[in-house]
Amino acid sequence: MAEFTPYTKGITLNGKTIHSITSTDMLKDKAFKCLATVGLDNYIPDDRHWYSLTKFLKAFKMMADEINPHALFMVGQRILGTAVLPPMKNIEEALGLLDITYHMNHKDPDGRVMFDPEKKIMLDGIGHYKAIKVKGKKEIRMIVDVPYPCRFDRGLINTFARRYNKTAYIREDLDAPCRSKGADSCTYIITWK
Repeated sequence: MAEFTPYTKGITLNGKTIHSITSTDMLKDKAFKCLATVGLDNYIPDDRHWYSLTKFLKAFKMMADEINPHALFMVGQRILGTAVLPPMKNIEEALGLLDITYHMNHKDPDGRVMFDPEKKIMLDGIGHYKAIKVKGKKEIRMIVDVPYPCRFDRGLINTFARRYNKTAYIREDLDAPCRSKGADSCTYIITWK
């Protein structure tokens, strides 16, 4: 699925996740302006209030069209400080749990959190962050098919990886499809020492 296009109508995300685009000082005014345009300017930045993913993606797209693409990377880096996270111990676990983290911060049209940590049930409808460990190497290939922009995802993955291993390096697999070009997924290669 291409960037900024929701897979399922009626999906919501929590206010803490929205806060990731307003918590970057250099983007704050632009972010609030774009959120106001779609009616999300009065969001509450916590994990108890939920808002339309469709509206958020519209605001995010407006913002992305007006800023330097590197700023999307910076917004992705902010997620670690705003999202609801499961416990993680190392880089492999962090990248492996990224999909669960993503689902814990979204609800389906019926109001169910898309990953229930107690029941270990994951609901579909928003795409995935699929981590594939490369056998015998300190490398993970991450296949991402979510509606968020590629640069945002690179920042998000980079921050998750580097939190647990400062030597982590992420790059896009240029031989794989890319959502910014209308493909269904992007592939990132994460390596570390």
